[in-house]
Amino acid sequence: MEPQQQHGPWDGTDIPSQQGKTVVVTGANAGIGFVVAQRLAERGARVILACRDETRGNAAAAAIDQRLAELKDDNDAIATGSVEVMQMDVGALASVKAFAQRLRDTVDRVDLLINNAGVGAPTETKSADGLSIQFGVNHLGHFHLTNLVFDLLKASPAARVVNVSSVAHRMDNSKLLGRSTEIDFDQLATGEGDPGWARYEKSKLCNLLFTYELQRRVAAAKLEQIRSVAAHPGVCHTNIFDETARAYFPRFLLGLLHWIFGRTMQTADMGALPILYAATVESVQSGEYYGPDGAKSWYGYPQLEQSSEASHSEEYGRRLWALSEQLTETSFLVA
Repeated sequence: MEPQQQHGPWDGTDIPSQQGKTVVVTGANAGIGFVVAQRLAERGARVILACRDETRGNAAAAAIDQRLAELKDDNDAIATGSVEVMQMDVGALASVKAFAQRLRDTVDRVDLLINNAGVGAPTETKSADGLSIQFGVNHLGHFHLTNLVFDLLKASPAARVVNVSSVAHRMDNSKLLGRSTEIDFDQLATGEGDPGWARYEKSKLCNLLFTYELQRRVAAAKLEQIRSVAAHPGVCHTNIFDETARAYFPRFLLGLLHWIFGRTMQTADMGALPILYAATVESVQSGEYYGPDGAKSWYGYPQLEQSSEASHSEEYGRRLWALSEQLTETSFLVA
């Protein structure tokens, strides 16, 4: 049964059927990743929840299964999908490699890869590989995953890679505090000299540099069936906000922060909409970037938007790609 044709702001009620599609969502046990996974399963996809904590992943899968059962009870004609959990710590390259191998043993193609997992500015500063945790989790692990499953994406007649970025990629905090917004590739991976919020901003810029560089390489290889796109959720009350608040504010202020920002930030349900739009709407083109349509792109419904000038730097894109290959000790050949 197809959803009713929508007019006005896109609120996800007309997500196209995802029947027959295999979807991988990283960081799918909570927040935006959970909402995205659930909505795609509701529309018929086989969704693989790639989660660091398998127990939490199983709890998320059980919640989605319950939702799918409720939909079937309401209307037995609805063709819902399924969910399954595969453990992966995107901040540990060995874990990413093991996940990719399990995935290859399980599926023969991937139609949609949503690189969603992320960290803000937690108290922990290093990844399992000794890199900046923001760079390792938010960018490098997803670069490695995309590389290792790229042949599964090529096997799909219409595949998409959706990288989840942030309004923070513009590095407005750095500008405000007089810090350089240039990327120093000698210290990008380690984050030396940068506070947590600056490492986060740069990792989110890396998401877009990777998206656009992948798009250029896919186009050069004439792999027209693969689209590389990006999206961001605006400003949402999710685990990333909570972990960053705990890292920067004393405990006695956390309740006040939640009271204030809980009323001004949008929900995970709303934040998921630009990601779902980029992942499912047929008119979306490779190399596009979607975010909320409200003031400063902090809230609202999905719209096509322009990312920062730095994010379109072909030099930065090539250098980030080369650095990522070096750090993962792999060659990512798009052909």
